[in-house]
Amino acid sequence: MTNTEIRNVLVNRLRENLPEIRKLAGWSGEELGGMLGLSRQSISKLETGLSTITVAQYIAIRHLLDAWMNLHPENKTLPRVITLLLDDRRIWGAEYTKLQRVVKTIAATATGGAEQAAVDVIAKVLLDEWEGPAREYCHTKLREPMIIEKVGITADTEPGDWTEIILSGRKMKIGR
Repeated sequence: MTNTEIRNVLVNRLRENLPEIRKLAGWSGEELGGMLGLSRQSISKLETGLSTITVAQYIAIRHLLDAWMNLHPENKTLPRVITLLLDDRRIWGAEYTKLQRVVKTIAATATGGAEQAAVDVIAKVLLDEWEGPAREYCHTKLREPMIIEKVGITADTEPGDWTEIILSGRKMKIGR
């Protein structure tokens, strides 16, 4: 898989999951837009797929999220969700779709006014319940040559640093 293909996967994953990630960070569409110099309507278009997220917007959003997580270490859910949804390409297919449903439930809890500690407990229970079987399934499938070729990684591929992947112009090696 070329770096451009990987970059497209990462950008698409952010677009698919931006509403839930934004909610888990505690941001409204207007707040995220303000931090990016965009309107609330522009954020809505990015979240619904009416506009595409550019690489520059991806970088800006990821940097905002990284900074937010550093400033708010009490939020245990957001870093885990970002790693699972955005960074770990070993999670794919039906298991990824199940993860997205779990995260939607967690985000709904967060926007429903629950305290961060309660959201973290709910997220831990739901993600722990999902993660074991999902990782086992994906790990087993990522040993099959056809799947390795399709997904572009192996079961032993560690999640890469998103900045390196996005900013690099070189091809990524399978199994890296």
